[in-house]
Amino acid sequence: MPTNKEIEIKYILENPEDLVQKLNEYAIFKGDYQQSDMYYNPPHIDFLKNPENISKWLRVRCQNGNSSINFKSFYPEESFPKTHCEEYETQVASSEALQLILEALDFKPLIIVKKFRRSWDFNDIEISIDTVESLGNFVELEYKGTREDVNGILDYLKQTLSDLTGCAKEPVIHGYPHLMMLKNGWFDTE
Repeated sequence: MPTNKEIEIKYILENPEDLVQKLNEYAIFKGDYQQSDMYYNPPHIDFLKNPENISKWLRVRCQNGNSSINFKSFYPEESFPKTHCEEYETQVASSEALQLILEALDFKPLIIVKKFRRSWDFNDIEISIDTVESLGNFVELEYKGTREDVNGILDYLKQTLSDLTGCAKEPVIHGYPHLMMLKNGWFDTE
C-alpha cells in the first residue's frame, strides 16, 4: 500500500479509561501528544463549497514542539461518507513562518482544533484516544498494514474495536474540523 493512503475510522468514546486499560494490556504504548491544528482554505479552491461533503483539508499541526503541514484529499470524492484519503505530510521548521507564508498567499485560516492524544500500536493498527477541546472524547483507528482492500480494511478496523470494547458502534463520519464547524454553526442546516 502506498504510504500516502490513509484508511481510518473514529468513534465517540463515552468512557476512555476502559479502553486505555485494555490497550495498556494488549497494545504497545507510543506516547502522549498535545496537538494544535490550524486548517486553511486556499484562494483558488473553496474546500467548503459543499459543506455536507468536504473532500479536502489543508492543516498545519503543532505537536509537542514540532510542526508539520498536511494535505488530505478524501475519496470517493463525490460520495458520502468517505472511505479513505490520499495524505501528504512533511515536517516544517517553523509553524509560525509557514502560517505567515500561507496567509501572505491568501490562504484563509478556518478553524483551530486542539486535542490531547494518546496512541498505541495494536497489530497493524494505530489506535489513538483523543480528547478534543469542546467536542469530547474519541477513539481513532488507523490502518498501518499492507492490505489494499479499503472496505475490507474498514471492516477489520470496526471488528478490532468491537473485540476490544465488546460492543459495535457506528463510526463518526466527519473529521474534527468539520465537527467543530458544525458545532459552531458554520453551515446552514436547513
